[in-house]
Amino acid sequence: MHGLGIVSQFSENLNYNKVNIAPWRGRTIAAFADGMHFSGCKGHVEISDCKIKGLHDDPINVHGTYLKITGVKSPNKLVMRFMHGQTYGMQPFFENDSVAFIRSKTLQKVDYAIVENVRRISGREVELSLSKPLPDGMGEGDCLENITCTPSLRISGCRLEMTNTRGILVSTPRKVVIENNYFYRTGMYAIMIAADANSWYESGAVSDVLIRNNIFDACAYNLYYDNNSYVISIEPENHERVSKHWVHRNIRIEGNIFKIYNDNLILKAKSTQNLYFGKNTIENTAYLPIVKGRTKNESSSPSFRFEDCTGVKMENNVYKPGTSGVKVETTYMKKKDIDIERNISFTFK
Repeated sequence: MHGLGIVSQFSENLNYNKVNIAPWRGRTIAAFADGMHFSGCKGHVEISDCKIKGLHDDPINVHGTYLKITGVKSPNKLVMRFMHGQTYGMQPFFENDSVAFIRSKTLQKVDYAIVENVRRISGREVELSLSKPLPDGMGEGDCLENITCTPSLRISGCRLEMTNTRGILVSTPRKVVIENNYFYRTGMYAIMIAADANSWYESGAVSDVLIRNNIFDACAYNLYYDNNSYVISIEPENHERVSKHWVHRNIRIEGNIFKIYNDNLILKAKSTQNLYFGKNTIENTAYLPIVKGRTKNESSSPSFRFEDCTGVKMENNVYKPGTSGVKVETTYMKKKDIDIERNISFTFK
């Protein structure tokens, strides 16, 4: 496939079972972009027992779209614009949809409103009439997120392998379960939870994520050069920190097996409230990258990196022989923000 594989937009209650996306008849690449891409869907998305192999982008990406406020005609009437060059043309809001007001620099949800009327201006712009006025301090440059068009998600029993980029990208505020999957040699993070209102404009903040009983084998090798080869990344693109206002919350990572490369880089998280990492097993993978002559445990990066997080808890993890040098680093945090297991090197910055 020259681009994306299966694209699902503004659809409801989708079920993909035993779908294979893989190279065929001597080819080495199955698709140039994402295998399954979900944008603005609602209800529930179920992806089970699928195999996705040999992509040039993410096997699974589930998100919404932030639209930017480009005009304020009255306190209740806004002009909204698709900002990314590859995303436009569809109707992003419908009457009676719930929307959230988002500060673009902080990704804060400031308030909510109901869409009363939608008028198409062009393929890139729509005019919205809302049930509430624009909150104080917000204006052009800030965003709206369609909360109605966000799905719950379960991904189970899948094998995701041999892709240059991430394994799963997920950005939805509803319940997410990622369990019993095998991630094999994803070039970048096996799982990434992002959200940004400045580049791709893929929304939004998560509030209930369970990552359980998965195997992560030899992932993140493409990031080895810059000491950033973390298996899981929780990395919202908020460019300003706001005290006691975190972007993501309620993420549990438990019962997984991490077969990691030389440097023990496991998890990094930013602006997250209530993050649990427990009952996981960390061991060395049988696959080792050959990178500029570097050898085992030469990375200066910490195994766990937490920035501006709170309610972080680590417990009952098993670190197999050979995974020495496990350490935790925190930035913009206090000791009360994190509870970690004993015998792990710990530093504040």
